[in-house]
Amino acid sequence: MNAEAKCKCTNCSQPISFPVEGVGTTIPCPHCGLDTILFIPPSLSNPATPKNFIADNRNDGNKNIEKTLEIIGSIFFILGMVGAGVALLILIGVLGGFNETGDKTETCIISVCILIGSTFQGVVLWALFNALAEIVRLLRKLVAKT
Repeated sequence: MNAEAKCKCTNCSQPISFPVEGVGTTIPCPHCGLDTILFIPPSLSNPATPKNFIADNRNDGNKNIEKTLEIIGSIFFILGMVGAGVALLILIGVLGGFNETGDKTETCIISVCILIGSTFQGVVLWALFNALAEIVRLLRKLVAKT
């Protein structure tokens, strides 16, 4: 007779029953379909179960948060560079004489401001989200040591 264990899906928190032999494997949740790791909750753990198979599921659902933060930072960087490129094209067009009507000073000032602002926004937000990802990594290491 195979022993049964129960845990909650790390994504939808619905209960999952499985044979004890499945501890540590990743399966699609029968409720939400997302991948989840089968584990024995600490309160139900058997002292004979290897410690690396006993999971504290508080962090399992967020295991990719670092990568997500880095991707968001990269998206902001790309958007900033696109904005800077557009501003640069406007500036080149104005200074190159494509806009022959009226005073060019105001358009040039606006283009330079957009160029500087977009570059600043892209670089600062990229650095911020990468720093947040590194903080999450360090916190995970700190929690894992306790």
